[in-house]
Amino acid sequence: MVSSDLNSESQSAPEVLRRRENEINQFWRSVVTEEPISDDLKTLVRADLKESWHFHRVNEFHGWIRLDWGGTDSGRLILEDTVGRLPSIGLEYIFNKPTVFYILQSAQYTGNGGHRYFIPGIVFAATFQEWIRSDEAGPDVDFKHFIANPIRVTPTGPATVRGIIDAHRSLCTQASDLSRQAEGRSDSFAKSFTIGRREHYSLLPLYRAIVVIVDENWEPPGGHDVEPDGLISLHKVAQKQTVLIARTGVEEDLSAPVSFESLREQSLPVGTPYTIPPDIDVVRIPLAVAVQFIVELEKRESLAYPKTRTETSHDRFIDPIPPKEYEGNSEVCKSPELWVNATLAAAEKYGYDNVPETWESIRRVQAKLRGEDFRKLEHLPFSEGRGVTVQSDRMRYVDVSTHNSDDVAYQNYGDSNSGLLVCIDNDKEKSGVSKLAGWLAIVKQQQSTPSSLRTILRSLVINEATQRVIWEASRRSTFTREGPDNHRQYTEDDEGFFAILGSINGANTMRMLRDHHAAVGYRTVSRVMIIGKANVNLDKPESHDLVIRTPLFVGLPTSRESQTDFRFLRWMGE
Repeated sequence: MVSSDLNSESQSAPEVLRRRENEINQFWRSVVTEEPISDDLKTLVRADLKESWHFHRVNEFHGWIRLDWGGTDSGRLILEDTVGRLPSIGLEYIFNKPTVFYILQSAQYTGNGGHRYFIPGIVFAATFQEWIRSDEAGPDVDFKHFIANPIRVTPTGPATVRGIIDAHRSLCTQASDLSRQAEGRSDSFAKSFTIGRREHYSLLPLYRAIVVIVDENWEPPGGHDVEPDGLISLHKVAQKQTVLIARTGVEEDLSAPVSFESLREQSLPVGTPYTIPPDIDVVRIPLAVAVQFIVELEKRESLAYPKTRTETSHDRFIDPIPPKEYEGNSEVCKSPELWVNATLAAAEKYGYDNVPETWESIRRVQAKLRGEDFRKLEHLPFSEGRGVTVQSDRMRYVDVSTHNSDDVAYQNYGDSNSGLLVCIDNDKEKSGVSKLAGWLAIVKQQQSTPSSLRTILRSLVINEATQRVIWEASRRSTFTREGPDNHRQYTEDDEGFFAILGSINGANTMRMLRDHHAAVGYRTVSRVMIIGKANVNLDKPESHDLVIRTPLFVGLPTSRESQTDFRFLRWMGE
């Protein structure tokens, strides 16, 4: 048992400091909290939980914004000419952003068939980290506010600065027209372009005024240097990666004109491919400088035109999960104070070790008192490679739409040659028919057979109920480790195997196998794997990859010669 007395915790610090990281984790996972805990420790836990509330919202926000930058063209905006086409759903991507990143063909990765259509993940990763670093008070992450949205330029799209500016002005005009059309309407058209209340989404004046053009994907000869901690420094990437930033000439609604004078000393040659007319103001600067410049511009505009925040100015989509006994009550998550009070109330009733949030918090606090880090509240480095990496030059993408609708109901990747089906949408319960339709489409493209299915990967499971089941299984069930990253594996000998397969994301996968055995054959599940970061410790409910393996699994293609990299499924960087 571990005492809750603060003095006793700090006395043995010299001895504990000598422990290795895995020993520290193992120790704190094995302790049992002695209750009742002291008032001093409660105060520290309360402060830690408050910090955890803010941390969780940024973490969840990253999961949402990553989807706008990753995936395929069905889930992002593309530019095929100098006019552009903005569907109503596209408003969701450009609202609440101070600028846009136009990703030219020269900065995109080559995929199947030799075409360039992959946005480099490390550009997003470096941008996100610089954006987080730019504000000590913490970024505004409500209602998908971010520094920019990406627009991928196709081979037929503009390749000049003038062409990008013309297209951008056209898209902004379309956005304004669509917004006006939606005013006063409550039909499907008016509801199609935001995930929440429309009063919290708008086209920012700064978005009309400046554009960022990404025309290169910087990588030194031999690849990016790895730091002593085994990771790539994204800050170094942001300092070396350069972008073009241009004024569009539309500045009527700004508090003052945009000026690049402060950037001149840090600017680099624009580049030989471009002939810049005298009426266009454009500079080439490091990505890190561009991010800081745009952040400062947005702060200037916010001070000039402050918004009045109300009780409804809160994005509940990125709130943490309601604590035990408050399931489904999102009201307790609206502020750190409400959430912390509810969490501590649950802990007092059920015990601090029986509520996931306080189980982690009390150990993190006590470890810190002893000079150790346990489940430290820091965002995982993008370059850590969190999640599963699948490399295959035969992977195919399909999206499944409902009848007589252009809306994508389900997105899948797959390779029938290796028997892999990757399901991207893993929040709500989806129909097994959608997954089967995606698999059958992949099989048809590759002229294979449906019965080749061997592995189903549910990438980035964010359904709260499934997350809790995975967390409980990690605490209460036996399991084995697999692979160099020690991912958790469950078989029918482990209780967690059946619990995870009975979760929302597990159960609808099983229904697909059961209901469509005529197509895929009679199948049973041999293994369930939970994949997260290396040496994953499931100390709280959080997003992980869920891998369901059927018998006769023969492995995935991992040759480094197969260069189509599906790390963008998790967008954790290079």
